[in-house]
Amino acid sequence: MNGESTDRIHNRLKSLATPAVIAYWLLIFVATHIPNPEDLPAPDVSDKLLHFSAYFVLYGLLSLRHRVLGLAWPNSTQQARMLLVTVTYAAVDELLQKLPMVNRNADWLDGVADCGGLLTAAAITWLIHSATKNRSEDSDSE
Repeated sequence: MNGESTDRIHNRLKSLATPAVIAYWLLIFVATHIPNPEDLPAPDVSDKLLHFSAYFVLYGLLSLRHRVLGLAWPNSTQQARMLLVTVTYAAVDELLQKLPMVNRNADWLDGVADCGGLLTAAAITWLIHSATKNRSEDSDSE
């Protein structure tokens, strides 16, 4: 790939990064706040796995957005901020499900699964950040 193609792709990713995060976050908000109709069949997968996966993807998208817009993977301080925001959101999300008009079951174990997804994605992001940081330091010293 030549530099011009790479720049074009990067610019396109930059323009899509924030809308992708917003769209996904809205999607999981709506999915967790639509009143739970009794006549719909339940998915044939663990509810906790769905929670884990949803928040894993959310954190992954936030990390990718940071990488695309900031040209670096989030460092430890930035990850701590991202975790604070997303864990707080996960708690608020569960609490909002207690509202009578939402007709959902708030479950603290769902919150645990949410946090598990967030922490797993954060650990992977940290490993990528560390590996790419070490690799760039090695190439700078040569």
